[in-house]
Amino acid sequence: FGDRRANQRWAEVAFQAALAHFTEGRSPRDYAMVQNNLAGLYWTLAGLGEDVRANLRAAEAAHHEALKYTLEATQPLLYAMRHNNLGAIYIALAQLDGEEARAWLLKAEVAYKEALKYWLADRVPQYYAGTQYNLGNTYHDLSCLDGEDRAARLTQAEAAYQAALTQQ
Repeated sequence: FGDRRANQRWAEVAFQAALAHFTEGRSPRDYAMVQNNLAGLYWTLAGLGEDVRANLRAAEAAHHEALKYTLEATQPLLYAMRHNNLGAIYIALAQLDGEEARAWLLKAEVAYKEALKYWLADRVPQYYAGTQYNLGNTYHDLSCLDGEDRAARLTQAEAAYQAALTQQ
């Protein structure tokens, strides 16, 4: 199957070509799907260590572009997935960028909470639990930052972890 990085780059070319066909105006759902696939590709490239910050930012931009055409009223689970993925991107960016870590972690918190509006414990317990776990990690990471109320953040982390455990 060859070189994984080269294959990822070929996939990027294919996705960009698909965007020429699946335009926002002509086919918004397909456009959003391709943007989502691009976001996943950029996430993978970042995971391979290739221009990590730029690929994470490209993944963020692609998810935001996909969200423009993902209606929470008609596609709530997909909408939640895209927010959960944004949360993961923000966590990764927080780990890279010490000076901006708080801002990225707060964005992750918002993204995970948005996902939890639709990934409900009684409807999709595995996604609910995973997102609560991610939210707990976000609160834990915030608790480690200067200027944060450590006890309050750890209490939030514990509550999120407990919510995740109730679904296991």
